[in-house]
Amino acid sequence: MSTPASEHYRTPEASIVDALQPSPSDEELAAFAGPSGGYYLDSWRAYRDGRSGTTPNFAALFFMGLWCYYRRMFWMGLAIAVGIRQVQVLTDIALVRLVDPAASDIRRSFVSLVLVLIGALAWSFLANGVYYRRAVRVIDEVHRATPDASARLERIRLAGGTRIWTIFLGIVASFIAIVIATTLIQVLLVKVFGVGLPAPRS
Repeated sequence: MSTPASEHYRTPEASIVDALQPSPSDEELAAFAGPSGGYYLDSWRAYRDGRSGTTPNFAALFFMGLWCYYRRMFWMGLAIAVGIRQVQVLTDIALVRLVDPAASDIRRSFVSLVLVLIGALAWSFLANGVYYRRAVRVIDEVHRATPDASARLERIRLAGGTRIWTIFLGIVASFIAIVIATTLIQVLLVKVFGVGLPAPRS
């Protein structure tokens, strides 16, 4: 049986995160998460109560930035997309300039893939915590903006949940952000370090 929002919405001493922001109730967290509220509640209760809630999120592992867009964490999705591309760029440069000037495209791609997979695994363990912090922040904003307690759950549902269309918007935004970021990185490397991207090799 879940704790009523009026009793649970307080600041526990058990968690550093909750020491900064009030702790939402089960009903509020479930409303924010949407249809998959049950899955996230199991992990989020641990974060809220100051226990270890670090468990892998397999949707975040396999879909990474797309999962962020679906869960309406737009800026995090952009950061992941841009980060993956920059790992590939910097791996190409480091491998060719520092390790093996004759490294083939296949070898460079393999090393980049390994690094991205390691990053994806790490992200899968961080994803639920990142999502929980967003839920706490949004729920806190709704509480501040909505004096009427009866209207808060609906406002939380509208502010949270999932959206399919944000995936497509995120893909377009990711492409633009990757092009801009990669161009800036290349200009920076050439201007500051005198290093450009290595030429393709078979």
